[in-house]
Amino acid sequence: MSRKINLKKYLEDGTLDLSMMQLKYDEVPVKEIATLPKVTSLDLSNNCLLSLGKNFTPSLTHIVKLDLSKNQLTALPENFGQLVSLKHLDLYNNRITALPLSFGKLKHLRWLDLKGNPLLPKLAEIAGPCTDSAQCSSAAKNVVHMLALMNEQVEEEKKRRREQMELEEEERKALAAKEQQEQSQAKKRNKKKKHQERITELENGSAAVDKSDKCLSTGDENEDSDEVPANKSKDSKSRKSLISKTFSAIKFLFTMMVLVACIMFFLLFILNLLDEETYKSVSKQLIKVQRRVTSMVPKTWTKKMNKYYILGIKYCTRLSKQGLLMAIQGMEQVQDWQLWLNSNETVQSYFDMLRSWWQMVYIRVSEMYRTVTV
Repeated sequence: MSRKINLKKYLEDGTLDLSMMQLKYDEVPVKEIATLPKVTSLDLSNNCLLSLGKNFTPSLTHIVKLDLSKNQLTALPENFGQLVSLKHLDLYNNRITALPLSFGKLKHLRWLDLKGNPLLPKLAEIAGPCTDSAQCSSAAKNVVHMLALMNEQVEEEKKRRREQMELEEEERKALAAKEQQEQSQAKKRNKKKKHQERITELENGSAAVDKSDKCLSTGDENEDSDEVPANKSKDSKSRKSLISKTFSAIKFLFTMMVLVACIMFFLLFILNLLDEETYKSVSKQLIKVQRRVTSMVPKTWTKKMNKYYILGIKYCTRLSKQGLLMAIQGMEQVQDWQLWLNSNETVQSYFDMLRSWWQMVYIRVSEMYRTVTV
């Protein structure tokens, strides 16, 4: 919180003396000073200023003389160059190492004191010792000139980078436009090629029609001979469609037979597990039916069918045995886990703790419910 200061008390002949008041950076009454246009000289020396803040320079552009000596400033704000009316600046005995580039805009600066600051070697060399007014005057001139040149170089570098970025952006756009143009040209070429192919196909078709017309003009015998290939092509197409339909029908029948066989094997397996006597009677009946069916089928087919039947039974029995073994092993593992849980004291203690916790929660909830209902 900035303390309120009666500025008129410290104002005399355009000079506002706020030195030796233990002011901090947030206690400088910048807004109040800005309302006093008569103030051209501001003395803030011998205070505890660590920084000036961003609002310091835009509000005090009318200041001609500024004394900031014997503070604890480490740097000046970046917009310090907005103090365009400044002619006299005292920065003696602070902690400043460098000055902002905007310092080069102080064209009216005629006096500058930078003694007692840990300046960078180059800046200290240009500023000089500042032991008298002539040296302070040359320091102001040299420092402003150097920072102005540096600011120009920085601005030129920024401009160069901006132009380079714009150039790269233009090149990227040109490359994208070129790629788009090439793609459109490729599409046009493809369209033209397809159109040319269609034209050649039509020309070939018209040539074939002309040939057929010539053959028709030779007589009735040639007409009959021309009609035969056309009929043949139609017959070949109908045959192909018939073959594809019969093949799809055979495929469907085969898949249905496989599904029915799998279901039957599964049902027989379950029946074997439940009742062996009924399984044996059913299997005998199925064998009789099989023999009747096989007697109606050629011997070469029956041999192959018997082979596949035996292979299917073997495969199903293997699967069933493996399934039973896995189920038995799983049951044994579950029993082992149950025995371990019942025999382990730590697990039993955890279970007892959970039971007691659950009973306590149940009691608390029932009590709360009773109090709410009452």
